[in-house]
Amino acid sequence: MKKSLTPGISLCLALFPCTRVAAQLYNVDWGKNNPDSVLHTGAAAIGSVGDLWNTTDPEANVLTDLVDISDASGTASDVDVVWSDELQSSVNVGAIEFGSTGHNALMEDYGFTAPGTTATVTISGLEANLTYTLYLYGVPDGASQDTTFTVIGANESPQTVTAGATNDDNGLASPEDYVIFTGNTGSTGEIAFTQTGSTFSASNGFQLELGSTNTTPPSAPSLVTPADSASRVSVFPTLAWSSGTGADSYKVYLWESSGTAPELTDPPTASGPGLSYETDELSPLTSYSWFVVSTNALGEAASDTFSFTTSEAPSLPFDLLLNVDFQKADSPTYSGAAVTGLPGDFWNTTDTESNVFTDLENLLDSTGTPTTVSVLWSDELQSSTNPAAIEFGSTGHNDLMEDYAFTAPGTTATVTISGLEPDLNYTLYLYGVPDGASQDTTFTVIDANEGAQTVLAGGVNDDNGLATPEDYVVFTGIIGASGQIVYTQTGTSFSGSNGLQLGLIQSGDVQLEISSTGSDLEFRWNSRNGQVYDLVSSTNLDTTPDTWDVVPGFAAIPADPSGQNQLLDFSLPASTRTFYAIRDYRP
Repeated sequence: MKKSLTPGISLCLALFPCTRVAAQLYNVDWGKNNPDSVLHTGAAAIGSVGDLWNTTDPEANVLTDLVDISDASGTASDVDVVWSDELQSSVNVGAIEFGSTGHNALMEDYGFTAPGTTATVTISGLEANLTYTLYLYGVPDGASQDTTFTVIGANESPQTVTAGATNDDNGLASPEDYVIFTGNTGSTGEIAFTQTGSTFSASNGFQLELGSTNTTPPSAPSLVTPADSASRVSVFPTLAWSSGTGADSYKVYLWESSGTAPELTDPPTASGPGLSYETDELSPLTSYSWFVVSTNALGEAASDTFSFTTSEAPSLPFDLLLNVDFQKADSPTYSGAAVTGLPGDFWNTTDTESNVFTDLENLLDSTGTPTTVSVLWSDELQSSTNPAAIEFGSTGHNDLMEDYAFTAPGTTATVTISGLEPDLNYTLYLYGVPDGASQDTTFTVIDANEGAQTVLAGGVNDDNGLATPEDYVVFTGIIGASGQIVYTQTGTSFSGSNGLQLGLIQSGDVQLEISSTGSDLEFRWNSRNGQVYDLVSSTNLDTTPDTWDVVPGFAAIPADPSGQNQLLDFSLPASTRTFYAIRDYRP
């Protein structure tokens, strides 16, 4: 399945209240006809003091359609808002604790859908071919409810208002209180969106800002990465381009260069409003071509065509990799790579029904193959979940970092990984994102000469990946005669751990692979955290590699956290007969 384009969203960056004046702004508050309800006025995410808000003000739980609503200045219009019957209304004064207290009147009343149902809202009577920005507000009635909005018929990716937002006196926050869609009203002058939730869903209102009319076709986008004629590109590349003036959406065309180039009338590889596209896995060592087309209601324009060549397929840096996600029963299961691993890797899950972990036996490895390895937990380790905790880790790893195993203050939990083969080299990645910025978590491997290491609290949100020591720590060693690894977990107050990865390598020589690309050599070898490596060479095999000379500039190379080191663009030696080896040691 092709991945969707990453939305390119423009946000109002001013501190609340935002004083930017819209070209035309419509506000709708899901106001309930209730003595305790108050109609919202003024600004929300955008707008000005005194702005008018239209209200649904239903007599019962069913929302009535709005006809000829007024804009923010109070001027009547031809704009209508129609709701499907799945959207019902309710009020909960307590719900405002999940939004901004300065916007209680807006966030208190809400339109909800029951579990398993989807509501549709249609905004019609708009001028055709206008650019728009749509703010959809959704504060749940409880911290366990997420609400997903999807603008239909507009190539927009679904967006979710994240449950569990805290009371924010300084203003509304995205995505805890609202999400934003941008696009064009098209030839019909309509915008329709759907609303659904993981259990119930909740929406509180919307703001629709209309901009300028597109009067000309868009300009062509400019391709950015991969650069034209790039080589050794990942088999999981992200294609990126800069925007075309006046473009509402983009079509991406990607094909093997040996094939026939597509026509603009052919179905695209992907389409949407974003400025990047994450591909599926491509074939290794293969040439690909691609271009992007800008579109709007009046036409389209194609970019230049670029080409690139992929690298070898990624390989696992271990002989065996075991993954465990500390997960609660109703939470999404993580899959794929974390600090190490490959796309699609399998993760075992604790999947606790209550707060106490049950032991895991016969874990499956990252390929889904059964093993003899088990994980046993002491009773001090309990499970919990907090969607807000992911703000301390990488948003690309939410399903891994959201659930966690914790210990209470003053207690220490012990985790035993058993059933391992003795004498194997191991690399143990322990993930620990705290539930709050004041909590540090200390891990100690207690049977393998390893010093204690601490995951530091307060790590920032990092879209580019997991970082050490904010998100994880790494231990390396050799499995002893017991065939097990035992570690403890404790914290400055509470402690939190989110999962583990255990990579195993047969003891013995480092596996060095050498390949050539034209006049250059490439070196790759498996590495272990804590080790350093020398690249050594000799022009004959009369001596052993431990006596060979270090290649200048390639001494004490640190191990890569991924477990796989590589040296690229290494010039061929002057001698026609040169042998290379990797020498590893602890500094």
